[in-house]
Amino acid sequence: MTTAHKLSAGQWELAGRMETALGVQWVNDAGKWVNRIKYHFGKSERVTAEVESALKESRIKTTPAQYAEQIWKEFSPTMPPDWTPKGAL
Repeated sequence: MTTAHKLSAGQWELAGRMETALGVQWVNDAGKWVNRIKYHFGKSERVTAEVESALKESRIKTTPAQYAEQIWKEFSPTMPPDWTPKGAL
């Protein structure tokens, strides 16, 4: 499970769901997703639900992490891929 601190109970639960969805790829992407969950909870929740649904329906043709990133960009085409909130690191 993620070792992120200062997450609310809802954020912690969502991080756990995303960790489960991404599987072994969570190790590489955890920091990015924890920050997204902290600063864009609603959007992160929608992306997580879509990834979970796509996994169940076998619709992912790449990897869960690549699919999640694609969905994130589709939900917000103006956000740069290396976006980090000010003061997050």
